[in-house]
Amino acid sequence: AADMLEDLRGAVVVGTYRRVLRRYLKPEVLFLEEFGYATFDVDDTGHLFRVVSARHEARAPILLAANTGFKQWRRFFPDEAHSVATVDRLICRVYLSVDLPQ
Repeated sequence: AADMLEDLRGAVVVGTYRRVLRRYLKPEVLFLEEFGYATFDVDDTGHLFRVVSARHEARAPILLAANTGFKQWRRFFPDEAHSVATVDRLICRVYLSVDLPQ
């Protein structure tokens, strides 16, 4: 997740945003790990929402590995509206895989 956001931030600076964005929209499945490891700034949440929303519309799955549950995500986003909109699209057609303690 952090690498993707770094790529998108850099693409804005050099003017290749659309091309780099397509890189994250093209895979059959996008796997984002270490999600929620650090807080997002406003630009990051905009990039993240754009990827999640576009993949949602295309019915392209995202596998997400996070170290916290959805309830704690508000602390990673600058405001609740960003977290609610992103989570809404992530869980609309969700398949959960959870390792439960034995």
